[in-house]
Amino acid sequence: MTHGHAARRRRITRSAEAERRRESRMTEQPRIVHLGLGNFHRAHQAVYTADAAGQPWRITAVARSNRQLVETLKAQNMSYTIVEVGPGAAEPRRMTVIDRALVAKDEPAAVRAAIADPECHVVTLTITEKGYGYKPGSSDLDVEAAGVREDAAGLGDADRVPATMLAVLAGGLLDRADSGNPITLVSCDNVGHNGTGLGRLLRQFAALLPAEQGDKLTAYLDASVSTPNTMVDRIVPATTDKHRDMAAEAGFEDQIPVPGEPFTMWVLEDDFAGPHPDWASSGAILSDQVDRYELVKLRLLNAANSMLAYLGLLNGGTFIAEGAVNDAIKAATWQLGEEMQPTITLPDGFDPIEYRKELFVRFSNLELGHTCQQVGSDGSAKLTQRVPGPVAWHAEHGDPAPKALVLLTAAWLSAVVYADLPEGNVPDEPARDLLKQLAEGGVDQLAKAALVDHAVLGPQLAEQTAFVEAVSAQLVALQEKGLAAVLADF
Repeated sequence: MTHGHAARRRRITRSAEAERRRESRMTEQPRIVHLGLGNFHRAHQAVYTADAAGQPWRITAVARSNRQLVETLKAQNMSYTIVEVGPGAAEPRRMTVIDRALVAKDEPAAVRAAIADPECHVVTLTITEKGYGYKPGSSDLDVEAAGVREDAAGLGDADRVPATMLAVLAGGLLDRADSGNPITLVSCDNVGHNGTGLGRLLRQFAALLPAEQGDKLTAYLDASVSTPNTMVDRIVPATTDKHRDMAAEAGFEDQIPVPGEPFTMWVLEDDFAGPHPDWASSGAILSDQVDRYELVKLRLLNAANSMLAYLGLLNGGTFIAEGAVNDAIKAATWQLGEEMQPTITLPDGFDPIEYRKELFVRFSNLELGHTCQQVGSDGSAKLTQRVPGPVAWHAEHGDPAPKALVLLTAAWLSAVVYADLPEGNVPDEPARDLLKQLAEGGVDQLAKAALVDHAVLGPQLAEQTAFVEAVSAQLVALQEKGLAAVLADF
């Protein structure tokens, strides 16, 4: 696989005094602040940072509200274990790159101070698709979402607990603007154009602030902040007792080990405002084709994972790997890849067939214990990123209702609304109450009510009348004929 390396650079302006301060600080301990402490960060960005050549960097990790995780990390002297699972797995490894942990809900002023600290040069984020505050189906900030305007009005109070993670970040940046020290914000979530989008959201949030604060934050964003686009990839399931036992067998008493597959990948634009870890030395790819890698991830990997999750749940399964080795489910999921592949401009030298074959090897890793419940959660946010664009592409090319995309959407609705699932298998779904209410109008009306009248997956999909009609028919078929009969068409 080859990659472009002439990445876009945006000029960051610095005064001579700011440049002098930057150079002097590099004799200190350079630091990253991470927003969204959880398993994925600990198995991905933290590992790349620990393995980077040159001067060691340390991480201040911020959980939104998970006090138990932070307290356990502190009780373990800020260490935890990476437990690789599956063929080719390395030995369990102790990690110490995180040396400070905070809870945003409990310590808002400390989090702001950490972002404003001159030793901090990078903020990384894993706050999930729904954590950014996008308006459904849009690339803009949902200014009417709960807490957004209140956060803007109260941003001047460092001790106030923000309702949104965007405000947590904006508060730290507002304080940092006093010094003018540059900073790079690295979004590591499965959102198309995640860096570009983060920059846009911050500017739209700044427009909601009182004039003086808003002007100050906007000027700082324009002069001293970069937001490179990225693509991240590693399957990291939830921690279970099995993983604790694996860590213990390796000699590590650990209540919060992180399981992960051996495969890992990180692609970033080479667009940094200042110092940063030498992530390329630890395997990250610096590329000017991140947008292509993003679509590969969103449409070939993430969409397939969602398909396996919803079909798996409807089939009575618990784990992604069960669906990945089920011939009927695998056939439908492979067809989804056939429909997704032509909608993507591939990175230079990229072999999509080999990549898709490798995905099924990764998905079939039963030892990972990756659950359909975990992958299937937040479907309304995830599918908005994965379905409307490809459906529109196919409509423009003469196929308004590609059958695997139809099935993915219908399976999501069926799993959320109609499936009688064990409590532990029920995916979290922000739109569940609305969808349940809409379902009272009848199974044959649910797709139109959800996808058109309420545009749950965004306005772009709401315009695809033939697709919505096909989803409606498929949803009826799932309820009346059952999953096996529907999958027989693949």
